[in-house]
Amino acid sequence: MKALKKTLALLLALVMLVGVMTVSAFAEDASYKSYQIFTASQANDGKLGNVKWSTDSINANAMLTALKNDPTIGAHYTDAATAIDVAKILDAHEEDAETFAKLALANIVSGSGVAFTSGTTVLQPGYYLIVDESNQTNGTKNLAVLAVSKEGPATVEVKATSPTFEKKLKDINDSTDANMSGWQDTADHDIGDAVPFRLTATLGKIDKFDTYKAIFHDTLSQGLTYNEDAKFYVGDTEVTGFTASCTKNTNGSSTLTFACNDIKSLLKNGNGQTVSVSQGQVVAVEYTATLNSNAVLGSAGNPNDCYLEFSNNPNKSGSGNSQDVHPTSNTPVDEVIVYTYSIVINKTDESGNALPGAAFTLSKKNQATGNYEPISTLGGENGVQNLTTFTWTGIDDGEYKLHEAYTPKGYNTADDITFTVAADHTQDPQQLVLTSLSAKEGGNTVLTTEMANGAINGLLTGTVVNEAGAILPETGGAGTTLIYVIGGLMLVGGGILLVTKRRMER
Repeated sequence: MKALKKTLALLLALVMLVGVMTVSAFAEDASYKSYQIFTASQANDGKLGNVKWSTDSINANAMLTALKNDPTIGAHYTDAATAIDVAKILDAHEEDAETFAKLALANIVSGSGVAFTSGTTVLQPGYYLIVDESNQTNGTKNLAVLAVSKEGPATVEVKATSPTFEKKLKDINDSTDANMSGWQDTADHDIGDAVPFRLTATLGKIDKFDTYKAIFHDTLSQGLTYNEDAKFYVGDTEVTGFTASCTKNTNGSSTLTFACNDIKSLLKNGNGQTVSVSQGQVVAVEYTATLNSNAVLGSAGNPNDCYLEFSNNPNKSGSGNSQDVHPTSNTPVDEVIVYTYSIVINKTDESGNALPGAAFTLSKKNQATGNYEPISTLGGENGVQNLTTFTWTGIDDGEYKLHEAYTPKGYNTADDITFTVAADHTQDPQQLVLTSLSAKEGGNTVLTTEMANGAINGLLTGTVVNEAGAILPETGGAGTTLIYVIGGLMLVGGGILLVTKRRMER
């Protein structure tokens, strides 16, 4: 009886050591089952005795065999034959508690167990296995643990933790910034930019798992092209051990999958240095995707969704057999947005009529050189392209210059126009919004922002007017006739003078 009393105290302590359940309150909306491993009788003094296997809940012979054959704790149970023998050995080897619980879970009688949820469950005197039966979509199940009921009613509290996940990207203003921004939720970029992305998982308590799976499921909108340059990190250390794949979807988007079947195996990097994998450990994926010509302009932006799939049940090792599949849950989806815009220039004469035959060059200031570097020239000499509207699609914030590279004949060349494009977009993960877009010079609006259904459509629009040049006399006009008359009179006068001179000489 003294040994049983000591074992009782020990097993209560083991519940604390396992770190999954304690004698306290249930987590809300969780569901559990209790399996009685040992029955026991209770004396008037409250002590437990007469410990026996509960054959209604557990296959005693199979359990005893499993204990003896287990490669980690089997040597402790070589001579065990009865329930009290096992109880005494647990008393001497408290470190066996976790393995014991897993073996008990593998040998419970099918269909047995008493289900209970939040609140108080009444456990009759004895030794129990408590199992998390929650049908969780984004949480971690709890390791099956041992509990002892000495006086009846007992409640437990869930201690398991799930990973958290977030997706971020970086931004840059090419005209003013030398380096990319920090990781954030929204950014604007030029078409052709390689946008950096980071997927970050902060792991929960994984030390009780035999293996721990982590799979990042990432969807790129059709406006982004994966550059196949993913790098993987545990903490700040780059590691191998992930596989990456990219699948094109019928709607033009791409699904990226970055998977590791066992994070716990990533204990060393390529240099042989040990990488710690523990609770609160960060596991991350970094890659770039190029903003392409399919990018959506303005407020709609180019949203990208991602979530983490992770191991959720430490009672399963993922060995692959039908009874030991590796169950997983998913974190909530996290979203980031890439914005981009367009500049639209209309060409008219002084009367507001569309004027073909011009060409324009749009340039953007480069922070590194301080110079305006051409983006592209639209239109052509002698109106080859015959444009009256010029559109540069896929620009972001920065300092720009518009230069009339060719002027329609008979008109004066417009002055260069410089302006700064500025955009504001929220960084609140719960509400990602493009809040403003402008193109100004010295506080004056140069290009107007267009709206569609109350949202910014991403078009910055302006008009460049060409004035007509000085008008010269036309061929056959009055000015030319006057010249002809004066010339004729001069000829006649010259002839008269010549005749008069000859007569005088005779």
